[in-house]
Order: sequence, then C-alpha cells, then structure tokens
Amino acid sequence: MQNSEKPKNIDEYISSFPDETRLLLEKMREVIKSAAPEAKEVISYQMPAFKLDSVLVYFAAHKNHIGFYPTSSPIVVFKKELLPYKQSKGAIQFPFDRPIPFDIVKKIVEFRVEEDRQEAKSKKQSEPKTQKRSTTASSASKTPSAFPVEKEYARCIETLTKAGIIGPLPKSGSTGVTGIDVKEYPVPALGQVLGFFSGNRELVEKKFSQGFDRLELVPMAAPVLFLADLMKAAILRHLAERKIFRTRRNPSDPPVPVRVNKEKHVWIWETLKEVLDTDGLVYFPEEYSVSHRGQTKLEVVANRRICAVPGWSIGLSESLPIMPGQGEGKVMAGRKQLETGFSPNEYRSILQGRAYQGETGNTLEDFIVRFISRLEETGEVSNDIIDENALWCLAQYVKIPYADCVPVGRWHRTLGRARLDMHRSNNKLCTKNCGGATVVRLVGIMI
Repeated sequence: MQNSEKPKNIDEYISSFPDETRLLLEKMREVIKSAAPEAKEVISYQMPAFKLDSVLVYFAAHKNHIGFYPTSSPIVVFKKELLPYKQSKGAIQFPFDRPIPFDIVKKIVEFRVEEDRQEAKSKKQSEPKTQKRSTTASSASKTPSAFPVEKEYARCIETLTKAGIIGPLPKSGSTGVTGIDVKEYPVPALGQVLGFFSGNRELVEKKFSQGFDRLELVPMAAPVLFLADLMKAAILRHLAERKIFRTRRNPSDPPVPVRVNKEKHVWIWETLKEVLDTDGLVYFPEEYSVSHRGQTKLEVVANRRICAVPGWSIGLSESLPIMPGQGEGKVMAGRKQLETGFSPNEYRSILQGRAYQGETGNTLEDFIVRFISRLEETGEVSNDIIDENALWCLAQYVKIPYADCVPVGRWHRTLGRARLDMHRSNNKLCTKNCGGATVVRLVGIMI
C-alpha cells in the first residue's frame, strides 16, 4: 500500500494506489470473482485475497509488478503458460510493462476452486461417521454409477482374448497369464473388479469426472518380451487384413493406412532389452536416480496398491487418442489435462499437484497392452512420434553407465514400426515429441 495503515477491505486497499495501478487491481479482482463467484473477499497478510474453505489466491501491487499468489501447485501445473513470468514458490510476478494474462489467471483460479473443493470434501469424509453402520455399508456397496464397469470389462476381456494375451492356464484351468516367475495369474473376474470400484469409490468418481473413462486390465506379471511378441503378431495380422491405420484425432476423420516395415515390426533398443524382466528395470521409482527407492517387477506383482489382484493392474485411463499439445490441455473438474513436451523429471514435479493424486506413470506393459487394444478395437496404431505423441513410461527407470533413463514407447510412422527405447530423464531434445500420460490404479480394497 501507499501508506502504512492496514487496509480494512479490498476497496480500501485498491483506492490507495495511483489510477493505472488501480485499474489493473480492479481487473484482477473482477477476473478472480468471475472464476470463483462464491468466494469471499478478505484481507490476509495485508493483501486482497479470495477465500472458500481456505484462501484460494492473493494478489498485490508492488513497485514494478502485480504479484499473484495462488499457492505452489498451480505454478507447477501451468508451468509452460507461466514461463514468460518471474516465479518463486507460490508467487508469480506480472510486470507493469507487459499485459497481464488474465485468461491464465482465470484458469488458475478455477483450478484452485476445484482443489479447495476436493480438500474440503476429504476433510469432511475424514470426520467421525455418525450414521449407522448398515446405512454406510449399503451406500458403499454400490458401484460408482457413472462409470460403465460391465461394458468396459467386457471390452477388455474380448480384446485380451483376441490378442492372445490371456488364455487357458494348464494348472488351474482358469483364464489368465503365466508370469515371469512361471506362476499362474488368473484375469480378475467381473465381481472382483466391481468390488474394487466400490472400494475405491471416491477415487473413481473424482477421476471419472476428470476424464478417466477407460478401464485398463494389464498383466503386470507377464514378461515384457512376451507382450512385445504379441504386439508384433497383432501388427502383422492387421497388415495381412489391410486394417492398420494412423491414429485419428476424431472418429469422423477418414482412415489413413500406415506403412509397416517388412523386416522389423517391433524394434527394441538392445540396452533396454538386456534389462527387461530383470531387476535392472526399476518400477515406480520415487526419483530417477540410483536413490530411486523403486520396486522390482515381482515386488510390483505382489503389491496390492499397484496390482489390486496379484499380477494384474486394474486401472483407469483417458481415452485420448493423442495427448494435448502445449497450451491445449483442458481443465476438467479442477485437473488440467497433461500436455506433451515435458521431460520425465518435469512430469514428476507436475504429478505432485493435488489434482493428480491417485495417478501414476505408465509402464512398458501398460503401453504394449494399450497399443494392442487400440489396434484390435479401431485398427489404429498408437503413440506415433510423428504426431508428437510418443509415450514416456514414467513408472519405470533404468540406470546405465552414462545416464539415468526412462523408457519410451512409440510408433514411428516413417520407419513403419513400433519402438521401445529410452531417453535421459532430464532430456530436453526429445520432449517435444513425448508425453507423460498417466494411469489411475485401483488399490486392492473390496467392499
């Protein structure tokens, strides 16, 4: 403020500044109110602020800029949009000599409104329940109604069967896969999947509203090389049937055939191939370094927080054929869609935001099964690097002598084949063509 007195309200705060600054502050106020119409105007830390259950954002005028303080998570999520502006943890500076990006301000406030709503909901649900146990149990037993579990389950089973991913198991007589430990892992039954949807009801409802509308049944126990062979077989079968096309952004787009390499249909970098299905391929690292604190494949198979049924990940994904490019991601229920163009280290930072809680990166197993599924269901390849849509497998890490690496899955239209390789976790050269899509894995809790 222009004087040392503490302002009693936002009007008083704004009125203490020169005309040009007042106009900018009033515009900030107007934009914030339009994005959070139910928020209360307050003065906090001698700055204008807007509050719902907690303070959403602050703003203030300084000598050379307008300060905007939306907390730290939106700054990570909207990192690319905010690159032109000076930032620190929880703060953004909009200099007076440049137009303020009010469209970005509005998106950030909308993001914070949803964050606040989710936090308030979590607090309320953590309070002691006073309802009778029978009423709670009856409510919890209902599967989240909006998600078409039965339909999605039938699609998954049909595709997994057609591709040869699942089949009769000789010892148990069940249908499933044989793991790298030569144990049998039956595919989850519909009743189990329904139970896990109930047990993860709150997470499913939140993520479904954010665009996670596709069920993924992935046999994490299966050898990666076995899945890669099935991917090759699917490519060759669709080539023989002349039913293999480019990824379409919209179902109404005309199908365009793709060229398939005559000699190598699935190429795997030898350095990556050497560690597949060994402890050299780290799963779910906490960082991309020798201090990764990750897991082995067999540990993942038995981890009910990843494989709700032993050996099987039951997850949700977005049915986006191509990830949004820079600046194209939409905000859905307070979550901004992830965009292509970041390094694995940058995606790891973004995923720390509250809007992305419950999400993990993909594995090579996820990539291959989804590639096969899309090919079987639509006749289209996936993750074409020419579409700038290659997939970082963020849930895996490989240490090689000269680098910390993250696997990448992609189709290469020019070469006419699928490729499994790796790049450095801080790679800036390849980020333009790669995206870090995520999976919501249901925890092994049934109700």
